[in-house]
Amino acid sequence: MKSTKVAAGTVTITDETIQIDLSPFTSFKRLFEQSKLIGAFFIGGYLMTVLIFVFDPSPYFQTLSKFVLIFSIVGPPIAIIVQKLRNDIASASEIQRSTVSHVEYTGGSRLFPMLRIIVEDGKKTGARPVPLSHQRLGGDKQLENAITAFEEAGISVVPADETPDENS
Repeated sequence: MKSTKVAAGTVTITDETIQIDLSPFTSFKRLFEQSKLIGAFFIGGYLMTVLIFVFDPSPYFQTLSKFVLIFSIVGPPIAIIVQKLRNDIASASEIQRSTVSHVEYTGGSRLFPMLRIIVEDGKKTGARPVPLSHQRLGGDKQLENAITAFEEAGISVVPADETPDENS
């Protein structure tokens, strides 16, 4: 079993499946690990919103504070529920290895490196995108680790521009 970190979670490659965990809470944890300054900014902003809600009598700031509090409480569960309801390849949290054709990656000039797991099932064909961190936040290292993990698991990894084209 190989496991590698990606921008918002982990990708685990087992003998039968590829498990992709991109939960919202994991993404905040990964963001804090990659940049303490950004994490401190989010925490400080949230605390400032709570303080404004409690101490500022202005109706504008109270309305804004209520919105932020409600969104931060309701947002993550809704994101998880929507992901569970969209049960297709592009949002799958588990992919059978027997259906994986290959893995594409983009990097180089792009700001955000990206993996795309190409799935070819008898009924469906599609790609599962897996975002990686910004290059300055360790995205290149994540890409190298992911390529190594997929190659060690016996899954072919190709750059996106060298993907085999069936029409040619």
